[in-house]
Amino acid sequence: MSIAKYIPKIFCSLFGIGFIKRGGASIGAVLGVIFFYFINETGFMLLFLIWAIILILGMMFSDLISRDLCNKDPQFIIIDEFIGAFTSLLFLPHYNIVIYILAIIFFRLNDRFKPFGIKKVELLGGGKGIMLDDILAGIYSNIFLRILILGIKL
Repeated sequence: MSIAKYIPKIFCSLFGIGFIKRGGASIGAVLGVIFFYFINETGFMLLFLIWAIILILGMMFSDLISRDLCNKDPQFIIIDEFIGAFTSLLFLPHYNIVIYILAIIFFRLNDRFKPFGIKKVELLGGGKGIMLDDILAGIYSNIFLRILILGIKL
C-alpha cells in the first residue's frame, strides 16, 4: 500500500496531532503561532507564499478526506486551526510575546463562537468550509490585534 494514500490525513492532522482526543484544535492553533514565529522574518512574498500553499493544500486534502469519510468536518483535521492562527498574525506592525498569546486566545474565541458570519462560511462544506471559516476567524483576530497594537501600544 502506498504512503501517498495517507498524505492528506498526515498533513491535515498535523502529523497525527489531530487524533488526540481533547485539545487537538488548540494545539493546532499554538503550532500555527509557533510556526509563524520561526518564519516571520522570511519576507512578505515568501511568508504569503507559505500561507497560500498551506491554505490550498489544506482545502484540497480536507475536501478529499471529508468526501471519503462522508463527514462535513472531521475532528482530526486541525490544519484549519493551524492556518487560522497563522492568519491572525500576518503582517502586523510588530510582534512580542503578548501579541503571540493574544493571537491564540482571539483566534480560538472566534473559531469557537463563530461571530460575524463565520458560521455561514463553515456551512459551505467540504474543504472550503473547513478551511475558510478559520481563515475568517484569523482575519477577525488580526483586526482585533491591530486595534490593540495601535490603540494601547502593545
